[in-house]
Amino acid sequence: MVGVVIVLGILGTVAATLVGLHIARRTHVTQNGDNVQVVTPFGKVTTSKNSEDAVRNIGVDIYPGAHALKTDAASVVMGGMKTVSAEFETSDPPGKVFDFYKHRFPHANVTEGDREHYTIVSTDRGSIVTINIESSDSGSHFHIANVIGRADHTANEASD
Repeated sequence: MVGVVIVLGILGTVAATLVGLHIARRTHVTQNGDNVQVVTPFGKVTTSKNSEDAVRNIGVDIYPGAHALKTDAASVVMGGMKTVSAEFETSDPPGKVFDFYKHRFPHANVTEGDREHYTIVSTDRGSIVTINIESSDSGSHFHIANVIGRADHTANEASD
């Protein structure tokens, strides 16, 4: 019985090693300036400090006068889901930014906040859009993330 357990342990270790090697051989990391792309058998992850790319691909109107920050812009494709996110700043107060997005997403699942922090979560356009708005020294800082499902993802790729 002990011998069977040892043999199964060895076979399990060999199988895990072979699977790990298979994944490692098919994982590729490329960097081009501020852009990093990791391609795995499970999907593709792209991060970038190029906020213009994120703004183009985010699929949500950007608050007028807001500018995208060069940090934390990302596009992730995994398992048929695409997530695009970016951070923005504006000199306007958070309540004004909240009102802008509240009108853009009138059927949002979540619209809540106080004078310093607001959150909007919407699933009414075939994707999950999350907008977090908070007060900053210069006005408002807000983050937008859009998770797009398989059907919308393939349609968006075909149009790109």
